[in-house]
Amino acid sequence: MIYPGPGIDHVERGTDYGREQNDLYLSERYHQPADEFDATWDLTGAVADVLLYYAVGASVASSSAWPSWNEGTEFKSIRDASGAPHGR
Repeated sequence: MIYPGPGIDHVERGTDYGREQNDLYLSERYHQPADEFDATWDLTGAVADVLLYYAVGASVASSSAWPSWNEGTEFKSIRDASGAPHGR
């Protein structure tokens, strides 16, 4: 399962640096006048995330097999009853 969300683990500088930068942004910029796009931001990680999400979506969309719901989820019985293809 892929759960998109912001990470704090900086690829080169580690988790402590990422947490520090996140805390700094939240305390000094988030919903403040300084909360604007900054052209110096490194968006390499965001691009990598988008490429991953696209690859997963394209794989599912081009496959004849669809992911299935886990046992016990409320949606599994609906999928089973619909006649839709099951997971791999």
